[in-house]
Amino acid sequence: MADRGFSATMETALSASEATLALLCYLDWSGGAVRCWSGNGDLSYGGYTWTGVGELGGIDKITDSMDKSDIGVTLILNYLDDDLRNEVVTNDSVGRDASLTLALVDSSDRSVTDAYEIFTGFIDQCEIQDAGSTGALSIRLASELARLRRPKFFQLTSAHQQ
Repeated sequence: MADRGFSATMETALSASEATLALLCYLDWSGGAVRCWSGNGDLSYGGYTWTGVGELGGIDKITDSMDKSDIGVTLILNYLDDDLRNEVVTNDSVGRDASLTLALVDSSDRSVTDAYEIFTGFIDQCEIQDAGSTGALSIRLASELARLRRPKFFQLTSAHQQ
């Protein structure tokens, strides 16, 4: 296995025939932080409660690059009520922080025994896919490198000239 900076505990778990792994997703939503994970129910980690999305979520493949190219990933978060959709419509979260963490979970007491951040970046796009009574959010995350490549637009005012 390529050296990714995993701890010995994580290396052992990834090499084992059985391990309980979870994906934790943090989105710095403008209306408040969203912390969800790939299982069901609540999970406690890092002093926060992570809400399980179970089958209500999905994630695209995370690529790796050695040539400093932009790396991104798309998350799909299904919703049954309009609260999440309304949050996207009323608050612009583009440009805010996001991260994905691979967690090793002890299935006996649902505690995180080890974790490794596999992606850090920001919310690049958020698209609503409405299907009547249900829908989904397609959230594209971009790596920090993409933030550096974006042009910075600003307008000079008389205050800048003083």
